[in-house]
Amino acid sequence: MSAFANFPVGVSSYGDPKAFFNPYGKVYFVDGNLGNANNDGSSPDYPLLTMAAAFAKIKSGDTIIFRGNITENLTATAGIFDVTIIGGANKPRHADAHTGNNGYSSAVWKPSSASTPNLIIQQQGWTLINILFDCPASAAGVQLLRDAGAGDAERDASHATIYGCRFASGQNGVEFKGGPNFVRIENCTFHDMTAAALVNTTGAGVGTNYVTQILKNFFHNNESAIKLPLNQSAVIGNVIGGFTASTGFGIDLTGGIGKNQVSGNYLSGDYDGDYVAAANDSWAGNFSMDTTSAEIGDDSGITTAVPVA
Repeated sequence: MSAFANFPVGVSSYGDPKAFFNPYGKVYFVDGNLGNANNDGSSPDYPLLTMAAAFAKIKSGDTIIFRGNITENLTATAGIFDVTIIGGANKPRHADAHTGNNGYSSAVWKPSSASTPNLIIQQQGWTLINILFDCPASAAGVQLLRDAGAGDAERDASHATIYGCRFASGQNGVEFKGGPNFVRIENCTFHDMTAAALVNTTGAGVGTNYVTQILKNFFHNNESAIKLPLNQSAVIGNVIGGFTASTGFGIDLTGGIGKNQVSGNYLSGDYDGDYVAAANDSWAGNFSMDTTSAEIGDDSGITTAVPVA
């Protein structure tokens, strides 16, 4: 079955569907509330019950469309590339507790363990769209893993796209582990994280978070918003709302090789204290509420240079 055969009309509002998933792949359906373990997942009338059941079926290029509540901590199958997971709802919100009238129409991914990411992606080209991740208390909603393996043994979540998702509560939203490259995070909401919404952690990695795009997201009420060592990347059009701790950061690019473009963002807090640039960055053209900083021109709130601690 072509991925376009049962493509839901509502998802087309994200733009050309070909930009998000492989039209050569198959489509599988998951319903965390109304699915059945005996179904084959081939249509909305016969949805699988769990995401794990879908992961057992998918091959590279396939698409999973799901709705309802799922409570699982999964590691994506090694050697499977370019998979798209789409939440079957108009917005990433908590699923309504209505069993009639085709209810449970939202798509919520909850953790079964407080110390493990909801989803660990370990191969290239995965895409997540329109999903609410209820993040675990001491881990990330999504981990993008890269290691130093070679050939078939390489695990590398580079080229991932996370679009239109919501990350609520928990420790972290998205964890970059080991330096995946060419990641795009766009039009997502991150709120109530007890640590950083976007965070880098070390591991057996080989990358430097190269050519990452963080575009048009909303960060609010997190301890920190973005803590990533970026390299030749773009952080554009985001709203960096208030922090929950005095030790938090709006954007901290410490450790990055630099040459990043950070512009067109709304930056709350102290520009010279809550924001840290990497080497040779350009931070001109943001709006900062800290109009007393020397790096903000003419009390206009428009940044002209990188923040200086």
